[in-house]
Amino acid sequence: MRPTAAVLDNVRTFRHRRLLADDSGVEYVVESASDLVLSNWDAADVGTDLIDQGAVPTGDGLTETVEYRLDDDRLPSPRFLRLRVILAE
Repeated sequence: MRPTAAVLDNVRTFRHRRLLADDSGVEYVVESASDLVLSNWDAADVGTDLIDQGAVPTGDGLTETVEYRLDDDRLPSPRFLRLRVILAE
């Protein structure tokens, strides 16, 4: 599953899948930008810019789907999001 963004009932959401294992060595960072031409990407702050809506196991025993709601005051439209996945060495 690819990361997805949606607007439902005027609420902007962002979802992505992540590994359940805390010791996987994988870090997930949601980044945002207001302009794709300039490509100034900054890490979005979970709890401030993104409100954690929880996670639901996918049923495969390995991953879960995480959902965030975007704070319209902190991240006004237009807003572009991407997921950066980092493998710890």
